[in-house]
Amino acid sequence: MLGYLEHDETRRFLRHVCAALKPGARWVLDTGLAAESLLPNLQMERTLEIGGITFTVRNEYDAAGSRLISQSSLARGQECEKGQVIYSIYTAAEIRRLLEEAGLRVISASGALDGKPFALGDPRLLLVSERPGAATGA
Repeated sequence: MLGYLEHDETRRFLRHVCAALKPGARWVLDTGLAAESLLPNLQMERTLEIGGITFTVRNEYDAAGSRLISQSSLARGQECEKGQVIYSIYTAAEIRRLLEEAGLRVISASGALDGKPFALGDPRLLLVSERPGAATGA
């Protein structure tokens, strides 16, 4: 979800997530598209070949729009399919603010399942958030 929607759609999605949670319920966001994860290790071009198929990705970072534009192609012989994906890139602080704006309280931000604090260059960001209010007990 994060990165695949336009900004306003992301905000609306997060509001719906919060509304769907019972008070005290937690929600985990796991992403590799946080700016601190993606940008330090971004490869501008990458090619993989296997079984006679060549997959190529060319990336462009639009700093003014905080977007990653990925042009990709799959080729086998004379056949070639091309596509483009545009990802919205947010910093960890921006993601935290989006969650809080939606009504969620961020409990932790880690860079791995072992709970180590998130740091620049970590390949993923795991944010645990909670809908405020007393747990209702089911």
